[in-house]
Amino acid sequence: MEFKPSIEHPRFRFRKLLVGAAITCSAVAAASLLASRSASTSPPSPPPITKISVSPIAVPMVVPITITLPSPPEPIIEDAPEPSPPRAIAPKLDAECVGVEDPSDACAWDDGFPAISADGKTIAVKHHHEDAGRGHPGLSIELVDARTSRITRTLRLLSPDEYDPDVGLPTSKIARRVIAAQRVLDAGHFRSLVRVVTTDLESTASPLRVELVDAAVRVIDTSTSSAVWQHRFTVEAAFPDQGPYPETDNCNINRVGDIAVWWDAPSRSLLSLVDYEAGPCYCNGATRAHVIQLGDH
Repeated sequence: MEFKPSIEHPRFRFRKLLVGAAITCSAVAAASLLASRSASTSPPSPPPITKISVSPIAVPMVVPITITLPSPPEPIIEDAPEPSPPRAIAPKLDAECVGVEDPSDACAWDDGFPAISADGKTIAVKHHHEDAGRGHPGLSIELVDARTSRITRTLRLLSPDEYDPDVGLPTSKIARRVIAAQRVLDAGHFRSLVRVVTTDLESTASPLRVELVDAAVRVIDTSTSSAVWQHRFTVEAAFPDQGPYPETDNCNINRVGDIAVWWDAPSRSLLSLVDYEAGPCYCNGATRAHVIQLGDH
C-alpha cells in the first residue's frame, strides 16, 4: 500500500501562523511585564566604588612647648598722705616748754607763732637765742613793726646767762615772764599767720606758694599763676654796719641761711624770717624779720 503525505489546507496553515504569532506576542509581553515588575521591586544597585590611590605624606611631629608666664606684678599700695597737724589760730605760750632739754610731746604742738595784732601793725616772733660757745637755752618774743620791720619791743622769757647747768632752769622767773608776755599778746588780739609752703607741697590754708633758690624768694599766687612778690636777701642789706668779712677771729655774719615765709590774708602782710649764719666757729648767727604788705607792691 502506497503511503501518501497529507496535504495541509492553506486556510489551516494560516490559522496556525496566527496562533503562533499570538503566542509569541503573549510571551514577549509577559517577559516585558515580568522585567518591569522586577525593576520596580528590586533595590537600586549601589554606585560603583571609585578607588583613589593616595601617596603617603610625611607629617612632622608636633613637640609641645612650655611657656612660663611671669607672675603678675604686685599691686602698688601707696600710703595715704598724712593729714596736716592741727594749726593754732592764736599764739599760746607754755612755761613747761621754755628751755627744757627733754620737753613733753605737747611742746611739739603748734604754738601759734608768728602772729599779727588785730590792727595789723605789729607782728610777734619767737626768737631762740644762739649760745654757740656754751649752748645755753634762751627765748624771747620780739614785737616787730609791720611797716618798718624794726623790733619795737622784746619780751624776754629766758636768757642764756640765766641758765646754770648745776642748778637748772629758773622756773619761777620763766613762769612769771610767760604770764606777762601772754597778757600782751591777748591784749593785742594777736592771730596766727599761715605758713607759705613751697610749690611742690599742697596746702589749703593759703593760695600762695613760695619758690626758694639760695637767697632768692618768689611768692606765687596759685589762683592766677602769677608772681606777686620776689626778693633777694643779702648780708649787706641786713647788716649795713658790718664791714667786709675780716680774716680775724672776730665774729661776722657771712651768708644767708634758711628762709621761711608767712602770710596774713586780712592785712595782706607777708613775713619772711631769714636766718643769717656767722663765722668763724662758735659765732652766733642772727634772725631778721622782713615784712611787706602785698597791697603796697
